[in-house]
Amino acid sequence: MKFNPSEDEGIDPKVVVEEVQKEILKMTNSSYKLDPAKVAILVALKMTFEKCKLEAEYKGNIKKLQASATDALRLIEEVTPSTL
Repeated sequence: MKFNPSEDEGIDPKVVVEEVQKEILKMTNSSYKLDPAKVAILVALKMTFEKCKLEAEYKGNIKKLQASATDALRLIEEVTPSTL
């Protein structure tokens, strides 16, 4: 399996690899007795958890933004005299 993300997505593939390597080093330094397969699974779980957390935060922020925009529009409509 090849990992070949496009740089068009704004993320350098080297940065992704470096982040994974950092996590692997952290994991192996704290528990050097773990075999590489277990380290890989733990790193994948940790990074996936972080991704899910960011997605949930993003969705929450979008909902707050939509609510603020709706409130702002309602206030503008209240203040603006109707033209009939």
